[in-house]
Amino acid sequence: MAKTIGCLKGACEQAQPVGLGLGLMLGTDEILKYANVEPFFGPLMGGILKGVLPEKPTKESEKIIRSAFELLKENRNNANTNNNLLDLLKDSNLEGDLTKDEFEEMKNILVEKQAELKSKDSALKTELKSKLCEIIDK
Repeated sequence: MAKTIGCLKGACEQAQPVGLGLGLMLGTDEILKYANVEPFFGPLMGGILKGVLPEKPTKESEKIIRSAFELLKENRNNANTNNNLLDLLKDSNLEGDLTKDEFEEMKNILVEKQAELKSKDSALKTELKSKLCEIIDK
């Protein structure tokens, strides 16, 4: 109903040339791209819109949660790598390459690293849960 009233008042006639102009400008930009020339109108209009439209504020809590997820992901990748090294070490026959003491030392280092990664993973999960609880409580 509102569109019909708007069209009766002439809004349709006024909007048509604006749409045509925008279409021609963006179409020209596409042609310029195919000619390996930098587009002109798109970046210009994007800059104007960026100046007019408000920027979405990123909450500090979102940044903290995002960084915690990245740390968890990195920690999991490290744990998987460590597991693969342990499996390779157990399955390989390194007789003559390493002494028994060197072999055990390498194995112990990997096991310690694995325990450290599990502890770090647990701490990150706890921190992430507390941050999420803070956000939910707000």
